[in-house]
Amino acid sequence: MDVGIAAAARILGESRQIVLYWVNKFQDETFHANSHGGCRWAKWNGEERIRLLNSIWRICKQNPLAGIPDFQIALQTEYGFDDVPSHGWLSALFKKWRWSFKKPDVRQIQKYSEENIAYYATYLYCIQDIPWNKLKFCDESHFDSRGKHLVDIFNENSDCGADLRKKTILSPINHPARVVTEIGPISKRYTLTLMTSLSETTPFPLFFSLREETNTADAFLEFVTFAIERQYLVDGDYLVVDNAPIHTAVDELATLVNLLEAYNIHLIFLPTYSPELNPCELCFSFIKRAIRERSNPRNGGFDAEIVKTCLKVTPDHVFNFYSKSIIDPLFTK
Repeated sequence: MDVGIAAAARILGESRQIVLYWVNKFQDETFHANSHGGCRWAKWNGEERIRLLNSIWRICKQNPLAGIPDFQIALQTEYGFDDVPSHGWLSALFKKWRWSFKKPDVRQIQKYSEENIAYYATYLYCIQDIPWNKLKFCDESHFDSRGKHLVDIFNENSDCGADLRKKTILSPINHPARVVTEIGPISKRYTLTLMTSLSETTPFPLFFSLREETNTADAFLEFVTFAIERQYLVDGDYLVVDNAPIHTAVDELATLVNLLEAYNIHLIFLPTYSPELNPCELCFSFIKRAIRERSNPRNGGFDAEIVKTCLKVTPDHVFNFYSKSIIDPLFTK
């Protein structure tokens, strides 16, 4: 009786691959002639296999960013293997080692230098003694509309919003998903500079400036000068900024220091690569999230959305941001 591979597999309760293996073995005497299992036709045996595994381990430790093609190239060029393992062989080996490719948690080595760690501890200790109503944090962030103001045109009556940040959008089968911009260009980029405050003398908890161009050291100096003129920065305040180039440019920094000293305003720099100590970062996250979640973002331009959302930040919000940036790091391991 002639029985096919699939039928034989069903009758025997085995997979098709196993049935096909035994068919090949029965028909060809040279097929898997060994009397034992295991690594039947391994290219690397004994000492060569140990050298291969050690080489792969060294690559893992020396270059954690290497992909499988990088392993193959390194084994051939640096370790002298003529026959390099296949993609599947290396994948199986990593699975056996219980290693996998994942998104890396990148750490700035400068943040953990001895000098910066000492300054980090000193900053956290000293900042606790400054009244929060005297602390004014300042920072900048970029805002990109990336198709925020879009209306789909699947049909004339459609009134749904579309966001080009998504790689796919819903549309009828066999119909193109066309979108058109409702106002302005598809992508609009702004730079928001803001200064936080918990002082009762300031009308709003945020003092901010919005511009289309990327911020410069001159623009930052102009922003601080305007804050002093509007009495947002006053005698006895502490201006806290990070180490961005626009804050530390040599020529402008000297002018900034002289300006602040004239008004008895103290300048403090955050430790290097420590955004968790800056409440402005939490403000930016709050503003961007609020803009993304707006159900009807088409009343006005993207710049108007940013301004409106900034005005919705309350003193309670800023107080919570200060708490997370000043108190919480003391208890973070």
